Amino acid sequence: MRLKFNSSLTPRRGALGWVTQWLVNAIGLALVARFVNGVGLRVDGAAEAVLAILGAAAVLGLLNLLVKPFLVLITLPVNLLSLGLFTLVINGLVLWLVAALVPAFFIAGFWTAVWAALCFSVFTLVLNALLGGATLSIRSDRRD
Repeated sequence: MRLKFNSSLTPRRGALGWVTQWLVNAIGLALVARFVNGVGLRVDGAAEAVLAILGAAAVLGLLNLLVKPFLVLITLPVNLLSLGLFTLVINGLVLWLVAALVPAFFIAGFWTAVWAALCFSVFTLVLNALLGGATLSIRSDRRD
């Protein structure tokens, strides 16, 4: 039995693509804040929570655009030695930086941020697949 995993991401174009990805990231952050222990919001009401999540998603997008490529570049040797797994640590660091920049969004510690980054990646992969931006297929080629 042989399993094949295929994953492809078709980027959305234009302003609608940016807004859609921002909302997907916001929903992903809300799910992380809801389901990961040590991650949450310091807000009083639902309206403040929505604004905090949207703000955190915007900051995450900017950090992914401006800071993350630099971090990936300077940690390239470690990333190669770890076969790319160090990227998860970089994602956790970026998420931890979001929590430091957005007062209403908090993460208890660094390893909590790494775990939250892993969960965020899974949540956004599923959300993008549901919206048609990503496809994930698992096939089993059985030859008996």
